[in-house]
Amino acid sequence: MATLVVWLLVALVVLVLALSLVLRDSVTAWIGRRDVRRSFVEVARSAGLSERVDDGNESRWIDPRLLRVTSQGGVVTARVRARRGQTSTDLVAGAEKLAAGVGAAAFRASSVSPSVADVRLTMMDALAGSSTAALPTDRPLGAVLEPVEVGRDESGMPWRLSLVGKHTLVAGRSGSGKGSVLWGAVASLAPWIAQDTVRVHGVDLKRGVEIAMGDGLMYRTAYRPEQALVVLRDLLTIIDERASRMVGLSRLHEPTPGDPLHLLVIDELAALTAYADAEVKKEGNRLLAEILTQGRAMGVVVVAFVQDPKKETVPARGLFTQTIALRLASADEVRMVLGQGMGDEAPAHRIPADMPGTGYLVTEEGSVARVRAHYWSDALIKATAAHYPTAERWIPPLDQIAAAGPVHHVQTTQTEGGEPSRPRERRPRSPRSKTADNETTNVVALKGARDGAQ
Repeated sequence: MATLVVWLLVALVVLVLALSLVLRDSVTAWIGRRDVRRSFVEVARSAGLSERVDDGNESRWIDPRLLRVTSQGGVVTARVRARRGQTSTDLVAGAEKLAAGVGAAAFRASSVSPSVADVRLTMMDALAGSSTAALPTDRPLGAVLEPVEVGRDESGMPWRLSLVGKHTLVAGRSGSGKGSVLWGAVASLAPWIAQDTVRVHGVDLKRGVEIAMGDGLMYRTAYRPEQALVVLRDLLTIIDERASRMVGLSRLHEPTPGDPLHLLVIDELAALTAYADAEVKKEGNRLLAEILTQGRAMGVVVVAFVQDPKKETVPARGLFTQTIALRLASADEVRMVLGQGMGDEAPAHRIPADMPGTGYLVTEEGSVARVRAHYWSDALIKATAAHYPTAERWIPPLDQIAAAGPVHHVQTTQTEGGEPSRPRERRPRSPRSKTADNETTNVVALKGARDGAQ
């Protein structure tokens, strides 16, 4: 009886907390809608969006018209029709004054038609405080690869990033939180990595400072531009092999254990595409463009990170199908990353420096979301890699081992004493199809050749 009473009390507390959150959001939304409706005309006039005209012996105001006001959580969206002689572009240009007039914490605006604009006002910013990631949850063997939770959006709901069939470019200044997005994408895939439903090819052209932290999640790594070329060529080989199997059968690869999604993660892309030696740069841009144009249907996708988004730095910038702008230097850089007209709708150049991981996501469909990635500590990255070690590890051919030099980091990790650690043992997995086994036959043969040479 006592146990039943305890459980009833616990259930009651949970119910009260849930209702309080729902009611708080509902009250916040209602107050936001009310304030915008009440103050719109006054704010529009003070913002210079209204016009005062003389009509004989009296003057009158001609105001933009508020068509409707909706809300989700602490975000209020006002749809506004321009007055005569005004366009939606004028409304978008004046949106910052509208936001200031109603006390919004953040805003963005977009044209709906030549005469109508939406002004999205964040009245209670759910992204103001940082959030910490957690160890990913186990998934059943063979579970369908789902969009991964990277953080939360401006309404406070989870931000889930879809990677299957999409190439993603993330641009942001130093300290803008690119590492949070990187590990939000990679480490959140850990349960599928452990099942060999995903293989991550980590290219870290900052000498491995970032990627090595979660080395146990990586199928292979490369820390120099020349090594990155080897990875790109191998991925093109996978694209060719899969294309020959898929012709006439499927238009989009579906990742399964043993027949995985190949995820190429490139940290500091410009070191390959702009700052490398001329021949390496030329070849790197060619190979990357080929992967970006042909890879996603074959289950080879790219997530790349860069500080300088100029076209001469990232020539293949337009081939990425979804883009994320973290804190940038100017509205021009926002347009470079997200496209023309996005300086007002997704003002990443206005993101405060004390909000790392905050940015704007634009999908290939053109939808825009303001988001903030969870923070991943070094300890959590290491714990995730230890809990979900990669099911497969690339074994390089002997000639590549000999030519790579001392920093080639693909099969073993370095201990504090400088000695290589023992190779990771393969985790047991469910039987794979004959097709999947054929894909790794060469890997097994290379492993035997290397063992015989030692």
